[in-house]
Amino acid sequence: MPLLASCLGEDEKRENDYREWREQNTSYLLALENETVDGRKTYTRYVPPWAPGTFVLIKWHNDTTLTRKNLSPLDNSTVQVVYELFDIDSVSKDNSFSRTDSVYTTRPNQNVVGFWAALTRMHVGDSVTMAMPYTAGYGVSSYNSILPYSTLIFNVKLKAVTAFERP
Repeated sequence: MPLLASCLGEDEKRENDYREWREQNTSYLLALENETVDGRKTYTRYVPPWAPGTFVLIKWHNDTTLTRKNLSPLDNSTVQVVYELFDIDSVSKDNSFSRTDSVYTTRPNQNVVGFWAALTRMHVGDSVTMAMPYTAGYGVSSYNSILPYSTLIFNVKLKAVTAFERP
């Protein structure tokens, strides 16, 4: 039983240690969701049907009428993307440019929930900024230099769907 009490104490300590950071991240995300240009929301909120407890905000940078007939990946398709990941302080945390040919090859369902959800809304050629709460990212745990409770902001371009899989 002491082990359980110790774990609960660790969780409470983590929550207290990162309370201010979590609040800053929550406020930042709310501001993005409410951001408008010419009276129109800048970001679209998407709640994946398979993860109704979370969401991702998506801002398209290209004219989607030019890409909407292009292939859009399924959950298990193999895709190639270029990306850069930032925190709310605009500090770069990761990118595809340090990988071979600057391209990250993956399947949407092999990534954090928010990245997965946004990728399956994109078409080849789309370029987006996606912002997700910690519940759609790394959660209450740290990952490399990313703090617990971090909002993740990705700039992503979907370059190709190299294997279009069907369930």
